[in-house]
Amino acid sequence: MAQWSAKSEVVGEFNPHNKETIVSELNSLFCLNVNVINGTKSILNKYGIKFLVIEKFKQSPIDGYSFWSNDNPAVIVTLRKSALDNFAFTVFHELGHVFEHLLPNHEEAFLDMVLIQVVFLSG
Repeated sequence: MAQWSAKSEVVGEFNPHNKETIVSELNSLFCLNVNVINGTKSILNKYGIKFLVIEKFKQSPIDGYSFWSNDNPAVIVTLRKSALDNFAFTVFHELGHVFEHLLPNHEEAFLDMVLIQVVFLSG
């Protein structure tokens, strides 16, 4: 569903050199804590990153998902937890996947679930 929805999103050209600017603008937005979801979409879309909030599936521990959609990266969050800190962490975590893993390989995708994170942390 996320990949299908992202296909219809229209954003500008993605330039990985904007990484620090994106992080700075998101930090400012999260500190203000005003209109955070729409502001996040506006910032990411401005820099060529598709952003969607998709309702989580029942009994599903998914917080975020990142993948390449056509010529742009896409970041999806579920708002599984309604706290600002969880939202900010998920957005930055998915952006980490975009800049560290998806840039060199557009075929990869990252689905972040609590169960996987627990396995990696306890391993």
